[in-house]
Amino acid sequence: MLWFLLAVAVPGGVYAGSGIVIGGQSLESAVPIGITFGLVFAVTTAVLKYARGR
Repeated sequence: MLWFLLAVAVPGGVYAGSGIVIGGQSLESAVPIGITFGLVFAVTTAVLKYARGR
């Protein structure tokens, strides 16, 4: 379960941080996009991990 939380937090945080620093986005607009990106990344990773395990 820890890997899933990290798979959401790390890519989402990096995406939001880069949007703020590089893209000049506000915190309010960058965080929801970062969370969405992190969730999509984590779900994709979980599906691929399950598919490889079969």
